[in-house]
Amino acid sequence: MRTPALLMILVPLLASAPAEAQRRVLWDRVGSTEIREGWTRATIWAPGRQRYREVRLCVTRRALRVNSFTINFPLQPQGRWAHEQVVPLNRTISPGQCSRETWIRGGARDIRQVEIRFARFQGGTRPVVRLEAR
Repeated sequence: MRTPALLMILVPLLASAPAEAQRRVLWDRVGSTEIREGWTRATIWAPGRQRYREVRLCVTRRALRVNSFTINFPLQPQGRWAHEQVVPLNRTISPGQCSRETWIRGGARDIRQVEIRFARFQGGTRPVVRLEAR
């Protein structure tokens, strides 16, 4: 008898949580980097051995025009998959926003690093780029 009553209480509470908050819980923060004035590229290293199937870039502090990013994978002994995936973006990511989700070719894979290419920006607040994956 207690289980149905508990479900009647919990289900509306879970359903009332904002959809964006529910989606955000599913993403792991892999790494981040602060962009310095004059840079046109940066690298985020992924620690450990985790397997991910999709990634996205998020920006805080200041908008950043991201041209593309390259996902680098550890080399496979069999050589079945390419060891990198280039993702053209050509988009300005506003502070607090993220790029579109990008599926990793070949299914869930370990990420070694992500190289980001972006437009040079003038001085001021430095943007921070965060790599998220799931």
